Amino acid sequence: MSNSHEITLSLKVVRFDDISHEELTELLSLSPTKTHKKGAPKNPGKPEGPTRKYNSWIYEVPCEKSTPFEIQLAHLLDIIESRIEAFKILSNQHILEIGCVLYLRYDSNESIPSIHLDSRYRDILKEVNFEFDLDLYCG
Repeated sequence: MSNSHEITLSLKVVRFDDISHEELTELLSLSPTKTHKKGAPKNPGKPEGPTRKYNSWIYEVPCEKSTPFEIQLAHLLDIIESRIEAFKILSNQHILEIGCVLYLRYDSNESIPSIHLDSRYRDILKEVNFEFDLDLYCG
């Protein structure tokens, strides 16, 4: 296992029932990294286990997990800006989220990565309603 901190940034549409994953993909002209269907097992290897509580469509930034947050965010903002009208429509009726998963390694010699939301992010938030979700794991 790597001793480097890791960052995964993603763009999500969550908790929807009135549009299909395929319709979202077509509307956004963007292929998701993964999708979850409401009622499907969380762990396909254990179908008797817990199930997904809602639908989700997820696009993860195609960067190395060591890529700084600011670079990954710039990539997502480029995508959002190039499809701003579609995201405006979606944000009026659906929950949109930028998700950040940060894995901090105790044995890393690196400084803690910064999570900075700049004015470009703020300007997009004026047009499109995005939630920001930060999950922090240490190990």
